[in-house]
Amino acid sequence: MSKRILLIDDDAYFQDFYGNALRKAGFTVDAAANGEEALKILKENEYDLFIVDLVMPLMGGTAFLKAIRRRKTPRIVLTGLGGETDKEDARKAGAVRFLEKAQTTPAELVAEVQGVLGA
Repeated sequence: MSKRILLIDDDAYFQDFYGNALRKAGFTVDAAANGEEALKILKENEYDLFIVDLVMPLMGGTAFLKAIRRRKTPRIVLTGLGGETDKEDARKAGAVRFLEKAQTTPAELVAEVQGVLGA
């Protein structure tokens, strides 16, 4: 059975860009456009990993990470931000990896995901 990933990003391009690479690597990928939508999806589904952007409308990534703090599900932040404060905030909110979109190819994301999930 493939591992399930919830990719949370408000940009459909990035949902497709990274989501397709993860699917080709054998993962099941669902997408949400913001943290609020992701919380609704979590009421009906369980995931092995969350990949979260930080800047999104309604509920951003840091607020989402804080909302799911009690879950043991690993989280990777994949964002356009790259400041030290952003990285520290993400770590404090439970992120196990912090990746910048401008520096992360789909293949690199797949490798990070495989490392986190032990796949």
